[in-house]
Amino acid sequence: VLSVLSVPRGTLRTDSANLNHSVCHSTHTIVATRQCLSELIIALIASIVPRGTIYIHYHMQTVKENIRMVEDFPEKGIVFVDLTTVFKKPECMKKIEDALYETYKNAGATKVIGIESRGFFFSTILANRIGAGFVPLRKKGKLPAETLEVSYQKEYGLDTIQIHKDALTEDDIVILHDDILATGGTIKAAIELIKKFNVKKIFVSFIGEIDFLKGRDKIENDVDVDVLIHF
Repeated sequence: VLSVLSVPRGTLRTDSANLNHSVCHSTHTIVATRQCLSELIIALIASIVPRGTIYIHYHMQTVKENIRMVEDFPEKGIVFVDLTTVFKKPECMKKIEDALYETYKNAGATKVIGIESRGFFFSTILANRIGAGFVPLRKKGKLPAETLEVSYQKEYGLDTIQIHKDALTEDDIVILHDDILATGGTIKAAIELIKKFNVKKIFVSFIGEIDFLKGRDKIENDVDVDVLIHF
């Protein structure tokens, strides 16, 4: 099926080289397949929104379709957002990596902090892409040197997280990354822990957020939050 989009010659500008080769240019008409038309519309919208926004929202739909929801895990009544079905697909991994990079490439971050354990996967990748250091935030008893810690109530029990005392300085700008924002207990404790270092700025990053649980309400207003996928 062919669609016809009429525009003045030279008015369509895009930095992307991803348009389908079946697009045929003439003086006033672009003839495109349905896929091409979709990409052309995205390019047009991208000209009036911050660079990277359209890329992130357009490509995360593919990732979302590959996420598995597991009922009654780890306890009855809890629905677990399982990202292992995403991690095994290199095309999905690449889309998440690129989306995180687009979000934080100009943040000036000096450290990316991964929350044990699923937060480790992409925090290390992001740190490498933006040229920042990586810091693990771990469960009690896992770090070998002197630590700071915070205890908190999770959805299914009490937990404690720790960080090395020498992990951060007051000059750091940090991105705190985890996989899913649910009730917000873990991220609230993590932010409290990071603030003990009096860092310059804290960004918080999630792959997904379960909106109805309102975990975001536990995050203070001085912390910037970015989420790639909403449930």
